[in-house]
Amino acid sequence: MYIKKITANIVNGAALFLTMSEDIIPYIVIAAASSRSSRFTFVPETYFDTEPFDGGKTHATHTTIVYGESEDLNVFLEKDTQIMICMGLKSIGCPDMSPTMGFHGGVVMTLA
Repeated sequence: MYIKKITANIVNGAALFLTMSEDIIPYIVIAAASSRSSRFTFVPETYFDTEPFDGGKTHATHTTIVYGESEDLNVFLEKDTQIMICMGLKSIGCPDMSPTMGFHGGVVMTLA
């Protein structure tokens, strides 16, 4: 099967008070494992950044949703491969912050 596109929506689970010099940039990447394994590894070709939570704003709890979509992909996965959509956060100017976030997304795939 081939992964063709990934989409994601991320929402802040707690209030964020970001100064002008602070941004939080969520990123998405697929992790994959064989059917009988619990050892997932990232598939680097699937990594992408979403829109940021912009600095200079207050983002009240559950009020800001940022969106991201991969470029067109053509990533081959073996039959019976397990996949997991993973989210991480990059922060600019706010090294002590570990915000609460929630996300959901989708994967467009074609069968080979």
